[in-house]
Amino acid sequence: MLVIWDSTTGAPMRNIFSAEKGGICSVDISSDGKFVVLLTAGEPPPHFPHDPTAQPQQVQVWEWGSDSDVPVATEKVPSSDVQAFVRFSLEDPTQFVSNGPQRVIFWRMDGQRLKFYSPPVSTKCHANPSHTDPF
Repeated sequence: MLVIWDSTTGAPMRNIFSAEKGGICSVDISSDGKFVVLLTAGEPPPHFPHDPTAQPQQVQVWEWGSDSDVPVATEKVPSSDVQAFVRFSLEDPTQFVSNGPQRVIFWRMDGQRLKFYSPPVSTKCHANPSHTDPF
């Protein structure tokens, strides 16, 4: 469960119930204050996908001002690399990024769907830290 508090009054403003195994490992609020993104802990390999009761890691986007008990969008993390952090773009509240030790995933909300892109990581990028242009 995630509780969003009013920083002025100290009163709880919204409870978000996420019944994922392992809970939530990262959360962020969009710059316009409309959305909350949760990164669930899930269960890392080898439990998933071999254990039918195991739950994969997910990203969930909630409209925190809404009274809805379901997220606006949910998607399984498309990588076996366990993601550890999630952050919204400061310029575009429909975009966010998650990352783990070996993979970065760029996410975009498209209505009630989440689209993602995870570019391949090459040793060339790691060997030359000054290489910052991905294009």
